[in-house]
Amino acid sequence: MIIALDCDEVLVDTGSTLRDVYKIEYPNDDINPHSYSSTWPAFKGNKELWKQWLVSRWENSEFFTSMKAMPGAVEAVVQLKKAGHKLFVVTAVSKHLSSRRREHLERLFGNVFEDIKLLGIGSDKRDAIINIKADILVDDDIKYLTECADVTKCIGFMSQTNSVILQQAKLLGNIKIANGWSEVINVINHPCHPEHIL
Repeated sequence: MIIALDCDEVLVDTGSTLRDVYKIEYPNDDINPHSYSSTWPAFKGNKELWKQWLVSRWENSEFFTSMKAMPGAVEAVVQLKKAGHKLFVVTAVSKHLSSRRREHLERLFGNVFEDIKLLGIGSDKRDAIINIKADILVDDDIKYLTECADVTKCIGFMSQTNSVILQQAKLLGNIKIANGWSEVINVINHPCHPEHIL
């Protein structure tokens, strides 16, 4: 099978890293809750200049080097790869940070992915899922899960930041919910189980 995997809060523990490095909550706060208000006047209203400064802070921060994999993620993707599945990362990231994102995914997971599709912020994940002919999408974002549910089977990955939203997704019926990587593996390996019918 071709399996598309989201990055943040599915493969990597973005929330904990943001809390540890920047002392902020993901996804509720911006990159740094005080950076916009404290630095905006210095850039005299030039939003592009402010963005460049902010991206440079991200590129040179400990965020990417501190990032850890979600519990069980490394073992799960290795298991899926060994079982013959083709794994693709499909995630949105600022174009300025795409090389850092790719580096940290390769550092954490090695060479298990067929490709790492780094979409621009606001890009259409549905198109990418169609283009790679994904059989399954594993994502933590209800927006992408509902957009892609008519073109692929979807597994909603329950994380600290989305548990209430994904519980509501159960009502849709075509999105299976997994609470951690062991449940993702179970749903993929046993798709005909009554609780896992994809």
